[in-house]
Order: sequence, then C-alpha cells, then structure tokens
Amino acid sequence: MPQRFFDDVKPPAKSRRLLSDVLPNTSVRRARPMPPPPSPGNRTQEHEEGERPRFWIKYWVFGVLSVFAVGFLWYAFTEKATLTLERKVATAPLNTTIIAREGDGGAELSYVVVTTEKTEEKEVPATGESHVEKKAIGTITIYNNYSSANQRLVKNTRFETPNGRIYRISDSVVVPGRKGTGASATPGSVDALVTADAAGESFNLEESDFTIPGFKGDPRYSAFYGRTKTPIVGGFIGTIKTAKPEDIESAKRELDLNLKDELLAQAKAELPPNYVLFESGAAIRYKDESPEGANRVVRRGTLTGILFAEDALTSVLATRAGVLTEGAPVEIENMLQTVSVQFLSAITVESLSQKKLDIRFIGENLRFIFGVDLESLKADLAGKPTVKSVIDQVFSAYPGIREANVNVRPFWKGEVPENPEKIKVKDKTPVPEAAN
Repeated sequence: MPQRFFDDVKPPAKSRRLLSDVLPNTSVRRARPMPPPPSPGNRTQEHEEGERPRFWIKYWVFGVLSVFAVGFLWYAFTEKATLTLERKVATAPLNTTIIAREGDGGAELSYVVVTTEKTEEKEVPATGESHVEKKAIGTITIYNNYSSANQRLVKNTRFETPNGRIYRISDSVVVPGRKGTGASATPGSVDALVTADAAGESFNLEESDFTIPGFKGDPRYSAFYGRTKTPIVGGFIGTIKTAKPEDIESAKRELDLNLKDELLAQAKAELPPNYVLFESGAAIRYKDESPEGANRVVRRGTLTGILFAEDALTSVLATRAGVLTEGAPVEIENMLQTVSVQFLSAITVESLSQKKLDIRFIGENLRFIFGVDLESLKADLAGKPTVKSVIDQVFSAYPGIREANVNVRPFWKGEVPENPEKIKVKDKTPVPEAAN
C-alpha cells in the first residue's frame, strides 16, 4: 500500500493523559485555607515590636553622651593643680665628737635634762626560814609640865616604864613649854616614835606611862613624862617563814627591767614637740625601798634623760658630715636607729653639774633628706601663670627641691589656682628598699 506523506510527520501515538494525571491528588492533600486579613489592632502591635529596639538605642546613646557632657563640664570648671616634686637627698658617713652644753643657745649643740620616776613592787613567796630578832616600835606623847620654856631631847633619849623596860626616841624632838599658870596650866606636848631597847615580845605594850631616867636627881624628872599614843608592837625572837635571798634578788632584777622599759616609754611619751631622746642618753638609778623583814620587794627607778632639739641636731650633724644644706631644713632618715650616740662620761649627778657633755655621733651611709616648707611653696605658687620661667623662679627659692613641676586642670587654664588648698602635692623622693 502506498505510504501517505502526512503519515511521515505525524507524531507517534502516545497514551492519552488525563487532567487527573497532572494535578495533585486532591483526595490525599487539601489546600491550606488563606489566613484572614490582620485587624488594625494587630497591625499596631506588630509595628511597636519592630520599633522597640530602635527606641532603646536612642535612649542609650543619649545617656552616654550626657555622661560625657557632665564629665567634660566638671573637668572644665573644676580648678586643680598637682605639684610633683623630688627633694634632694645626700648620703654621707658620720664620726664626730661634739661638746654639747645644757640650755646654751649660743653653743654649737645644746641639750636639756629631764627626770621621771616610777615605783614597782612584787610579793615574793616565803619558801625559806630564818631566825629573826625584832624590836617593838610605837608612838608616845611626851609632856613638859616643868616650865614655859621649850625642852630639846636628843635622839636616843631613854624612856622607862614602871617595870623597867627601856625605849628610845628615834629622832631628836623639842617639847613645847607649859602654857598658863597654876591649876589652869596646860603642859606642852609632842609626839615621838620610840623603839624598844632590846628585841622580844616582852617589850610589846598596849599602854603605859614613861619617865626619863636621864632626869633622875633633877626637878625635871617628875615634870617631864611620856604616855603611849599607839600600842608598841612588833617585838619578836624566833624562826619565821621568809623569802629566800636568791628569790629577793631575782625579784629585784625583774622589777628593774620592768622599770627600765616603763621609764623609757614614759619619757618618750612625754617628750616636748620636736625633741628626741636616744636610749644611750637615758640613765636610770634604782633604789630599794623594801620594808624590812617583809616578803615584798619595792624598787624605785629615776630616769635622767638628755634631750636634743631634732632640727638643731640634724643641722649640726649634716654640717659635721660635710653635707651642704644651703639653708634648707634637713632630716636624717630613721635617725634614732641609724645614728649611734656615745656619751664619753657617764650621766651622773656629778657630770650633769658641769653643764656640758662630750658626745660622739657615729653613722654609716646616713641619708640626709632635705626639707621643703610645702605650705609656703603652695602659697607662692598660687595664682602664678604656668609659664616655665615663672614656676622655676618660685622653685629656686627652695634649695631643698631637686626637681619639680606643676600640672594644672583644665589644661587651657594657664595659671595655678588662687586657692592653695586646690594644689595637691605628690612627693616622689626615692625611698630605699627595706633590707631583706
């Protein structure tokens, strides 16, 4: 059969596709419903949530700028100056002897003498035994019914009791004369301490009358007499518990050490302003005031101290060490620890009566630190322009300054504040490191 032309261009036959083959299976998947349009209220809330971060950023930036503005205004309108300085320091050895004079303002070095006292006591346990003999002691009243004239009785004048016991007065006394005449006359009287002539309890008395054996055969014998004012007691012979001698001596040494520390502390606490006391310039004398026969030790210490005016002493020592101060005040760093003071003669009543002392001062590598009157310096700087030549001229009047500068706030002010209280001082003077 002949082939037709249109059969050659006819597409091959295909299977027929239905619409259901192209579209998704609606039986399995449903279309999502469209959301309703937003209401006006919902649109406003969404708008605010979107704008909130921008709103807080604005406030944060405003706050930061405000802080900077306040800080700048405070800086600009608060006057202040900082004075930074370094004082001169010189190091030099010292070994010199100076003749110092007491209270002599014209001497190279003068000193003043001070004294202070203190008493310490301690009970000592009675761990030993000793044989003792004690005499009775008491007070009597002596009467003069002889005449209107005074009568002197010497030390150790005897007084006798009716049973023959003898007692002696401890010191001489003057018995006043009788007053008045006749029946209205009143005998003169005086009290006196008496001690039994011998030890023992038999001399203890509660009360008694006395005569004066030395007046026997004299009209005064019956007109002068005595009578107990207090009981006469303490007479004893026997063995008693007492503190051992070695314990007594140990207690004395302990009290003396305590007295030394306390007297030095007291003297230093009572120093006048600007005065110094070296321990080698303090002499302490000890006196025993322990009651006789008691187990109690009493010690009295008396400190005699040599004081120097600190500024005068450091000036003299700087000159002796060859340090040129140029009129500036000077101090010695840790002077009480670094300067050794030797008194070439002991500090005694005799040596002090000479009103002069030979004293040796020794020190190794002493640091002499120059002083600066900071209050005067601030007053001189107040109101000055911050021109270097002007400021340096002020500094030149203070020879204790090694280096100094002034910084003013605000920096464009151009002059130091008029009020010296607004000038802060920073001292940059080097301090040596402590030795390990």
